[in-house]
Amino acid sequence: ATRPPTDSCDPCPCTGPGSLDGSCDIATGRCVCKRNVEGFLCDRCKPGYFGLAASNPDGCDPCGCNVDGSLVGLRECGTHTTGACACKPLVTSPTCGRCVGGAFGLDGEKLFGCDLCVCDVGGSVDPFDCHPNRGKCQCRENLEGKKCDRIATGFYLPSFHTTLFAEAEEGTLFSSRTPFGFDSALFPGFSGFGYVILKNASQESITMSFTITKPMKYRAVIYYVLEGSQDGSIRAYFNSPGEEEQAVAIPLARSDSPRYSTLLDGNGDFSLTPGEWSLTIEYGGNSRLLIDRLLLQPEAYYFPTRLVANVPDICRLNQPQDTLCRRYSYPSASEHPNQAAIYASSRPVPFNGRLVAQLNADNPQLSLLFTGIPADTYAVVVSYSSPHDDVQTFRAEVSGVDTPGEIAVYPCTFSFGCRHVAMDRGEVLGYEVSTGTATVTLTLASRADDTQIAYVDSVYLIPISDFYPAIVTPTFECYSSNSTDRKSG
Repeated sequence: ATRPPTDSCDPCPCTGPGSLDGSCDIATGRCVCKRNVEGFLCDRCKPGYFGLAASNPDGCDPCGCNVDGSLVGLRECGTHTTGACACKPLVTSPTCGRCVGGAFGLDGEKLFGCDLCVCDVGGSVDPFDCHPNRGKCQCRENLEGKKCDRIATGFYLPSFHTTLFAEAEEGTLFSSRTPFGFDSALFPGFSGFGYVILKNASQESITMSFTITKPMKYRAVIYYVLEGSQDGSIRAYFNSPGEEEQAVAIPLARSDSPRYSTLLDGNGDFSLTPGEWSLTIEYGGNSRLLIDRLLLQPEAYYFPTRLVANVPDICRLNQPQDTLCRRYSYPSASEHPNQAAIYASSRPVPFNGRLVAQLNADNPQLSLLFTGIPADTYAVVVSYSSPHDDVQTFRAEVSGVDTPGEIAVYPCTFSFGCRHVAMDRGEVLGYEVSTGTATVTLTLASRADDTQIAYVDSVYLIPISDFYPAIVTPTFECYSSNSTDRKSG
């Protein structure tokens, strides 16, 4: 039967913000869309565009995603309303155009997009920050080098003994009867021309002077020998004109060999202002106390602003024993149809503790049969490793689908492997499977030098409606070594 002729037509259903003047195809009723809009009713932005609005003559604005910083080269926005692009793990900004803080060197051929800063913890102002392009760390005064790990010409690194130093034998003695000693058998390795001996005959003291140039907290350390069979104690007084006296009683452990003891007040340190300060030590114990020298350590010496080591290495295969590294992982995709590559490989090889399929110049292709899968449009996701130094490419084909996709195979020797999705011109490619069976074929693109090589672990078919960028985004999990894992704080 044929439709009877009619003199009337249905109105175009094109009232949305993406339609062009409300017009449509006279035969199908499909709306005529603005430049950056698609859909039967022109109700959504094209991939790579966002922000559908009636006031926009093109319908949507371009995402402007930086190809180098975008996840697997995606040009699509993370959402069609905000226009936020899907960035690689160490990349940020709405368009994925710069490295995150603590990383540098944006590069499209890096899986993580950027490299982590490698700065000396003590030599750099901030070990977690460097120049975003060159990776040069900001050095503390009189230090240099890309990592701030070299002392500038004309300077030296002071040792523990050159912090603020006073020889006891050069101090002012309470009594002229207080003797000096210089017997290396009693005090091995003494400095200067000897040491002071405070005896048990009566309470004796010695006063030493220090010039303080910077206001901060200081820690006082005494180098001594305490003879006898019992522990003892001293009293220490810090004095300066116009300043409040700081005093504390200090226990000393018995020791026949030289040792250091830290002199702490009730708060742990002495707060000293610029000027001349004297430290008086009083002793009235029952055994001889031999004092060689006293040191004042500035707070910056023993309490750095960061007591956390920078860990710039991402965990790789064959990681050296007990080397701390950053471990990443991918979300589970096991609920979707998947196949282990070894079941389709004629030459499985051991790699990273398991069998995988190896693709190379002699064996560049792998085909996997999926059966019993629902009819749907799928994204093809591949889990792989690659010891090659350059980015390689998988050609991804699905039986019954004319359009092949490409999968970027980044250099990947990470302990957690890598994962990518098949794409076509910057968009995730949807393979329409109309039957319950599909064959996925991966072909490793050839190279002029025949050095191509990659290891395929598994292949997933994920419905396009369930695919989201996090599936192929490595996420920081913890700090790890061969023996321990340390969760981030």
